[in-house]
Amino acid sequence: MPLRMCRNVVYSHNGLFMTGVLTHTYKHIPHSFQQNFNTYDIINIIIVVVVVVAVVVVVIIIIIIIIIIIIIIIIIIIIIIIIIIIIIIIIILLRTDTNTIISIFTTTVIMFIYDYL
Repeated sequence: MPLRMCRNVVYSHNGLFMTGVLTHTYKHIPHSFQQNFNTYDIINIIIVVVVVVAVVVVVIIIIIIIIIIIIIIIIIIIIIIIIIIIIIIIIILLRTDTNTIISIFTTTVIMFIYDYL
């Protein structure tokens, strides 16, 4: 079976091999392999599976990268909020007297003890 006839069979068979890129690879397949039409279906299924798996893997990697970026942004925001709270506490401690600080501390301790007992 000459290559020209094989190529016509490849073009007409199943209507799935219309691109020259795919038919170019079939020229290198041996003649005994070319005469059996089911092998073209198997090759087509393998190509489709490989493309689908590659697309799924790329999409999963992109989703994982986006999730990691969101988690990093949330952690940075939490750290900034904690730093702001610490600065506010330090400013409050510097502005108030020691007596009021002691009284606030003792009242909070008493409230905790009262709540749990």
